[in-house]
Amino acid sequence: MEDGSAAFVLNENEATGMITCRVVPAVTKKRGGSHIRGFFRAIWVYLALASLLILMTGMICQYISLTGSITFASKEVASLESDYATLRTSNDNELQEIREAINIDEVKYRAMTELGMSYPDSDQLEKFSQSDDDYVVQFREVDGTKQEK
Repeated sequence: MEDGSAAFVLNENEATGMITCRVVPAVTKKRGGSHIRGFFRAIWVYLALASLLILMTGMICQYISLTGSITFASKEVASLESDYATLRTSNDNELQEIREAINIDEVKYRAMTELGMSYPDSDQLEKFSQSDDDYVVQFREVDGTKQEK
Protein backbone atom coordinates (compact mmCIF):
# COMPACT_ATOMS: atom_id res chain seq x y z
CA MET A 1 0.00 0.00 0.00
CA GLU A 2 2.67 2.49 0.83
CA ASP A 3 4.97 0.89 -1.68
CA GLY A 4 2.50 1.38 -4.56
CA SER A 5 1.98 -2.29 -5.16
CA ALA A 6 -1.70 -2.31 -4.10
CA ALA A 7 -4.59 -2.40 -6.59
CA PHE A 8 -8.08 -0.94 -6.33
CA VAL A 9 -10.98 -3.27 -7.20
CA LEU A 10 -14.41 -1.84 -7.96
CA ASN A 11 -17.47 -4.04 -7.40
CA GLU A 12 -21.00 -3.17 -8.41
CA ASN A 13 -23.81 -4.63 -6.40
CA GLU A 14 -26.63 -5.43 -8.87
CA ALA A 15 -29.41 -5.48 -6.30
CA THR A 16 -28.68 -2.12 -4.78
CA GLY A 17 -26.80 -0.51 -7.60
CA MET A 18 -24.02 0.60 -5.30
CA ILE A 19 -20.42 0.52 -6.32
CA THR A 20 -17.93 -0.50 -3.69
CA CYS A 21 -14.20 -0.02 -3.85
CA ARG A 22 -11.73 -2.09 -1.98
CA VAL A 23 -7.94 -2.17 -1.88
CA VAL A 24 -6.33 -5.48 -2.71
CA PRO A 25 -2.64 -5.89 -2.05
CA ALA A 26 -0.62 -6.93 -5.02
CA VAL A 27 0.28 -10.57 -4.96
CA THR A 28 3.94 -11.22 -5.51
CA LYS A 29 4.88 -14.43 -7.07
CA LYS A 30 7.19 -16.34 -4.81
CA ARG A 31 9.86 -18.35 -6.37
CA GLY A 32 9.99 -21.91 -5.36
CA GLY A 33 12.82 -23.10 -3.07
CA SER A 34 13.25 -20.03 -0.88
CA HIS A 35 13.16 -22.22 2.21
CA ILE A 36 16.00 -24.30 0.70
CA ARG A 37 18.10 -21.17 0.14
CA GLY A 38 17.48 -20.17 3.75
CA PHE A 39 18.55 -23.64 4.88
CA PHE A 40 21.83 -23.45 2.93
CA ARG A 41 22.45 -19.90 4.15
CA ALA A 42 22.05 -21.14 7.74
CA ILE A 43 24.46 -24.02 7.07
CA TRP A 44 27.08 -21.56 5.73
CA VAL A 45 26.67 -19.38 8.82
CA TYR A 46 27.08 -22.40 11.10
CA LEU A 47 30.13 -23.58 9.14
CA ALA A 48 31.68 -20.12 9.35
CA LEU A 49 31.06 -19.97 13.11
CA ALA A 50 32.44 -23.50 13.57
CA SER A 51 35.56 -22.59 11.56
CA LEU A 52 36.01 -19.47 13.64
CA LEU A 53 35.62 -21.49 16.83
CA ILE A 54 38.22 -24.04 15.66
CA LEU A 55 40.60 -21.23 14.70
CA MET A 56 40.18 -19.52 18.08
CA THR A 57 40.73 -22.84 19.89
CA GLY A 58 43.94 -23.41 17.92
CA MET A 59 45.16 -19.91 18.71
CA ILE A 60 44.47 -20.38 22.42
CA CYS A 61 46.33 -23.72 22.41
CA GLN A 62 49.28 -22.07 20.63
CA TYR A 63 49.26 -19.22 23.18
CA ILE A 64 49.28 -21.67 26.09
CA SER A 65 52.14 -23.60 24.48
CA LEU A 66 54.19 -20.42 23.96
CA THR A 67 53.54 -19.31 27.52
CA GLY A 68 54.82 -22.66 28.79
CA SER A 69 57.91 -22.38 26.59
CA ILE A 70 58.65 -18.90 27.91
CA THR A 71 58.26 -20.09 31.50
CA PHE A 72 60.61 -23.01 30.85
CA ALA A 73 63.17 -20.75 29.15
CA SER A 74 63.02 -18.26 32.04
CA LYS A 75 63.71 -21.04 34.54
CA GLU A 76 66.57 -22.30 32.35
CA VAL A 77 68.09 -18.79 32.19
CA ALA A 78 67.87 -18.45 35.97
CA SER A 79 69.55 -21.84 36.40
CA LEU A 80 72.33 -20.95 33.95
CA GLU A 81 72.90 -17.58 35.65
CA SER A 82 73.23 -19.37 38.98
CA ASP A 83 75.74 -21.82 37.46
CA TYR A 84 77.65 -18.92 35.93
CA ALA A 85 77.87 -17.12 39.28
CA THR A 86 79.13 -20.31 40.94
CA LEU A 87 81.75 -20.89 38.23
CA ARG A 88 82.88 -17.27 38.32
CA THR A 89 83.35 -17.42 42.11
CA SER A 90 85.26 -20.69 41.78
CA ASN A 91 87.41 -19.22 39.00
CA ASP A 92 88.19 -16.09 41.06
CA ASN A 93 89.18 -18.27 44.03
CA GLU A 94 91.46 -20.43 41.87
CA LEU A 95 93.07 -17.34 40.34
CA GLN A 96 93.72 -15.89 43.79
CA GLU A 97 95.32 -19.17 44.92
CA ILE A 98 97.57 -19.14 41.84
CA ARG A 99 98.59 -15.54 42.47
CA GLU A 100 99.38 -16.30 46.11
CA ALA A 101 101.37 -19.41 45.12
CA ILE A 102 103.83 -17.35 43.06
CA ASN A 103 106.82 -16.35 45.16
CA ILE A 104 108.50 -13.35 43.52
CA ASP A 105 111.67 -13.74 45.60
CA GLU A 106 112.09 -17.34 44.43
CA VAL A 107 111.55 -16.29 40.81
CA LYS A 108 114.14 -13.52 41.22
CA TYR A 109 116.66 -15.88 42.82
CA ARG A 110 116.29 -18.55 40.12
CA ALA A 111 116.50 -15.95 37.35
CA MET A 112 119.73 -14.49 38.72
CA THR A 113 121.49 -17.71 39.71
CA GLU A 114 120.33 -20.35 37.27
CA LEU A 115 119.63 -18.19 34.21
CA GLY A 116 122.30 -15.52 34.72
CA MET A 117 119.92 -12.58 34.58
CA SER A 118 120.77 -9.21 36.14
CA TYR A 119 119.22 -5.79 36.54
CA PRO A 120 119.76 -3.42 33.60
CA ASP A 121 122.15 -0.47 33.79
CA SER A 122 120.69 3.04 33.59
CA ASP A 123 121.71 3.39 29.93
CA GLN A 124 119.77 0.21 29.07
CA LEU A 125 116.40 1.50 30.36
CA GLU A 126 113.67 2.71 28.00
CA LYS A 127 110.71 4.77 29.17
CA PHE A 128 107.38 4.67 27.37
CA SER A 129 104.49 7.09 27.64
CA GLN A 130 101.31 5.62 29.05
CA SER A 131 97.86 6.43 27.71
CA ASP A 132 94.64 6.38 29.73
CA ASP A 133 93.41 3.13 28.19
CA ASP A 134 96.61 1.22 29.13
CA TYR A 135 96.81 -0.59 32.42
CA VAL A 136 99.33 -2.46 34.53
CA VAL A 137 98.52 -4.91 37.28
CA GLN A 138 101.06 -5.00 40.10
CA PHE A 139 100.63 -7.67 42.73
CA ARG A 140 103.06 -6.33 45.28
CA GLU A 141 106.02 -3.98 45.67
CA VAL A 142 109.37 -4.98 44.23
CA ASP A 143 112.55 -3.99 46.14
CA GLY A 144 110.61 -1.72 48.46
CA THR A 145 109.38 0.68 45.74
CA LYS A 146 106.02 0.49 44.08
CA GLN A 147 106.09 0.77 40.30
CA GLU A 148 103.96 3.22 38.38
CA LYS A 149 100.67 2.00 37.00
